[in-house]
Amino acid sequence: MCFRRMNNRVRAFVLALCFSILFCGVCGCNSNKAGVADNSEADAEATNDNGENTEAVANEANTSGVSNSDNDGNAKSVEEADNIEQIAVIGYHGYPAVEEDELKSLLAAKDIGDDYVWISLQGDDLKSLQDTLKLAKGVLEGYESIRSTARTELKVCIVFEDAETDEELLTKVANLVSEEGMSDRVLYASAQYDSLRTIKDMNSANQILYILSTWTRDMISECQADYYGISSGILSQDIVDQIHDSGTKVFALEADTLPPIRDAITVGVDGVVTRDSGIAIVAVNMRFEEFLSNLESTVTLPWLYSDDKTDDDFVVQGFTDTGDVLVVSAYDKTGEKTSIVYLFTRDGELLRKVDMRTMAHAGGLAFDERNDLLWITGEEGHVLAAPWKEVLDGSFSGDYVTDFDGELVNHGGSHVASFIGMYDGDLYVGSYCIGQSGKLRKYDVSDPANPVLVKEVDIPECIQGVTIYKDDEDKEFMILSQSHEVDDAHLLTFEYDEDIDSYDEPLRSELMPEGSENLQMTDEGLFILFESASKPYRETARVPNDKLYLMRR
Repeated sequence: MCFRRMNNRVRAFVLALCFSILFCGVCGCNSNKAGVADNSEADAEATNDNGENTEAVANEANTSGVSNSDNDGNAKSVEEADNIEQIAVIGYHGYPAVEEDELKSLLAAKDIGDDYVWISLQGDDLKSLQDTLKLAKGVLEGYESIRSTARTELKVCIVFEDAETDEELLTKVANLVSEEGMSDRVLYASAQYDSLRTIKDMNSANQILYILSTWTRDMISECQADYYGISSGILSQDIVDQIHDSGTKVFALEADTLPPIRDAITVGVDGVVTRDSGIAIVAVNMRFEEFLSNLESTVTLPWLYSDDKTDDDFVVQGFTDTGDVLVVSAYDKTGEKTSIVYLFTRDGELLRKVDMRTMAHAGGLAFDERNDLLWITGEEGHVLAAPWKEVLDGSFSGDYVTDFDGELVNHGGSHVASFIGMYDGDLYVGSYCIGQSGKLRKYDVSDPANPVLVKEVDIPECIQGVTIYKDDEDKEFMILSQSHEVDDAHLLTFEYDEDIDSYDEPLRSELMPEGSENLQMTDEGLFILFESASKPYRETARVPNDKLYLMRR
């Protein structure tokens, strides 16, 4: 079986087993660090501009270990991830935060990885219900999902909204569900218990959810149900314990933002009904609780749900904040199209996309305010600079004002410029390496036509982005984004000093969702970009992340 097509529980077990074998067999059971499998010469030849092995699979050893304590944390996180699978994400009418059209919204929820979609049945509109059931099964023409059939099948929660629903309509709905072969994937919900009782009497195997606005201890004995739906605003540990002690389950309703989602998870609910599946998919993974505690805001990457099919093959990589406009670079996973940049607002409005006229991996972006340039990583280790005004107005035709060789190589010997960043007017260019330290080079670009190398330092393996900043006490810090394949990512913070030649022991290592890429510290906070919800990766991602994060620091 292909590793990437295993379900999460099996994949977690295999990862843990492979890690244990590698850890004890290669590094020794008393070792303090987790090793990374060596690449063969054949593997080293199949690399992209980021230095990543294009043939690599997800069962490479975990690369996120920084210290012994971090390794212990990773071992626990695998167990937590396994246990947390019971917390379901239920998309309220799909994923309305990104799609207004009902069927497109349902498809977006399915693609991002929701366990259920919550749909309302008003009147006797059985055609819409049938389309929803077919979409959930993956047989609705024109609404094909990128979600693998090997992943958890999408379930449907049918909500009877009318104050009174006659038995004839209930029978028609139940019969339609049966005809579509969805009886074991449908949950019937209503605030009218009599309607649910009728559904249950038709077939005791039918699953029912009773929607409640208040709660009393007698509710379970008086109105027995398989699930209870209770507003996140009134849920408490005591209520959840009562429901679980009776052998039934509870969903938190109206959990549309991170605070109520986290509150509901804390008291132990079995699922959250939300309008923002993107943040819920991440939040139900409790190992990211500390990371999310510093979340200021998010921006959903608008092109991920675009009707423009030309976006489907692009994987996001670089990020920079120009002040008024946010910019993300992306490369074509098929290798057929040139790399592009997306320009968008803080409200998630896509302004335009611009062809950068290069086949590079486009792993890094940096806005040079002093020179009014947009730096981008090029092919074979080169770094390019484009006039920002031309990129901004969409007139850029491929005429770069600067093209220089960063003279960096990766673990396989390929020339790479994997990521870049700007600080205090200087340009930083880094290499992504697996199984060995990478390099970070500082360039004086006061004369952008003639970059001057100032210093080179060692950095940890698997670094995807760099940002440097000064705190209120004028102390300088460097933050690195470390990620590899579907392993959990890390945010590594170091004290930055011109006299340091090697950065190997961070002051702090924070666990993040997989697929972290470029990052940038701004006056607003720390922006972090993730690639895992890009369509080429969304099917196999453990935690697809469709947002640009702004973190408090």
